[in-house]
Amino acid sequence: PYRQLESPYNAEAFRRLGYEVTNSPHLFEGEGDAIYSHQGNLLWLGHGFRSDLKIIPTLKSFDPSSRIIPLRLVNPLWYHLDTCFLPLLNNHLLICEEAFDKKSLKSIRKEFPPQNILAVSKEDSMSFACNSVLLVSGAIVTHKMSRPLKKQLREWGYRVIEHDMSQFLLSG
Repeated sequence: PYRQLESPYNAEAFRRLGYEVTNSPHLFEGEGDAIYSHQGNLLWLGHGFRSDLKIIPTLKSFDPSSRIIPLRLVNPLWYHLDTCFLPLLNNHLLICEEAFDKKSLKSIRKEFPPQNILAVSKEDSMSFACNSVLLVSGAIVTHKMSRPLKKQLREWGYRVIEHDMSQFLLSG
């Protein structure tokens, strides 16, 4: 609710830039709760705290060819999907498992081979390792990661770039 007052101003700014803006009666936090993976044909939708499942038909209307898999977030520490779920290249995944219900974890495991799923530690999850930025080059820009996590990512062929993003951690 505290961010809703921003919506009309943001919508107007995007309209001025030439974008079509669609309003929905359903809660939807955008990219924070909607993440593509698998070469862009699979949309993961986080719901439970800031996005409502009722948004699925609207999302489907924008991209009818994509599959949408809902993931229920159950831990308020990870209130957006992008805080606990990071699909990488080559069908790899970083995940904070305690953010999800059992049904959602089962859905995830159906899409990613077990050897490609890396459950992050409590330390890494609290540093928002899953909220990193993946570049097409395979570099991962992050606030901070533990040595074991960086080692595993290097073994998978990624380059980890740590950068002070502590201001983002202040948001919760």
